[in-house]
Amino acid sequence: MTQSTANPETKPTPATSPMPVPRVEREPRYTARQIDEHTWELGVALPGVKREDVTVSLEDNDLEIVAQRHSSVPESW
Repeated sequence: MTQSTANPETKPTPATSPMPVPRVEREPRYTARQIDEHTWELGVALPGVKREDVTVSLEDNDLEIVAQRHSSVPESW
């Protein structure tokens, strides 16, 4: 007979949960500076995110910045 060693009072973590981890939306620290009438400079703090994992889009005057941070922990860990 196999017994589970999981503590029933422990909540599942992304590594132990059979369900997909929900998308997390955050409002990171940022700076905004107007250069001239048509130009703005934005800086966004995205710790742990590589430049190639950031997507920036502007549609109908709405700026959207999407960043994906990938886990550096191997699946077998």
